[in-house]
Amino acid sequence: MVKLTIAIPTFNRNELLLQSINKLIPQLTSECKLIVLDNCSPLPVAETLDKSLSLGERKKVNVFRNGVNVGGNANILRCFEYCESEWVWVLGDDDIVVPESISIILSDIQRHSDCIYFSYSFDLFTNSAEGETKGIKEFAETMWFPAIIYISAGIFRMNMLKTNLWVGYQYAYSFAPHVALLFSAFGSETKCFFSRTKLINNEHPLSPNFPASLHLMMSLGIGVLLELDSVAVCRSTFAHKLRAIRFGFTDILRAVAETSITTGDRRNGLYYYSQVVSRLNATMSLYDKMKFTLGFSTLLAPKWTRMVIDFYKQLRSRP
Repeated sequence: MVKLTIAIPTFNRNELLLQSINKLIPQLTSECKLIVLDNCSPLPVAETLDKSLSLGERKKVNVFRNGVNVGGNANILRCFEYCESEWVWVLGDDDIVVPESISIILSDIQRHSDCIYFSYSFDLFTNSAEGETKGIKEFAETMWFPAIIYISAGIFRMNMLKTNLWVGYQYAYSFAPHVALLFSAFGSETKCFFSRTKLINNEHPLSPNFPASLHLMMSLGIGVLLELDSVAVCRSTFAHKLRAIRFGFTDILRAVAETSITTGDRRNGLYYYSQVVSRLNATMSLYDKMKFTLGFSTLLAPKWTRMVIDFYKQLRSRP
């Protein structure tokens, strides 16, 4: 009987995906299955796997290809949608698993079968304690937001979440639809498990070279998670935990400045910047608020806008 589905959302990173799959295949058992959600990659993932895997290995990987690119967040949710087992592990296509990762998960879900979510440690973060939490207040006090957003570090119980899948789609704009889905399932007795064990063996899983525009879009969207009714009882705690996410102040400022220059209309950039400030206001420290206020002031003058970009480029060019 299949208990666990490992689902990998991917787009146009076939070689990285292949490395991850090669680490997973030797660990697969009759209790788990591996699926890939190809978000309409230019070179279909199925073609890469057909050429690179043996016939026996290829039979262990089910590929589902979207007819169009539905976006990264929606493709993550499709992993939940295609899951037919009780548990799902949504794994990043560039994440390399440790040798015993699947056996660790199967053992934990056997021992903590009444939990709906498992949070594991990874290279940049180790859970401070190992054990269960009960209710959303305990969860909020224990969790670290970047670790919850880093989807490869979590295991979800699908039979408790699938009826709320619509919430994930509704909050896809947050850049953390899986978090919205999880929060929507919380009740006073809901249990989660936090582990000090690591499933992923990446060097820097949370520090890819994201474009500045992505920092901007995430900073605009992430705060909507606080709108969920289930977090109302501890909204201030979650807002405080959101501060742990480094949105990249200079990246946001650069993205806004570039928007002003490329569109030829500073009002466009000023609008985005004011939205970032207002939407992140509940999660920002006084120091952060001062930085963003100063940044907003510099955008009032075109020459300062150009100077901000030039200064940023100089910082990035330093060895």
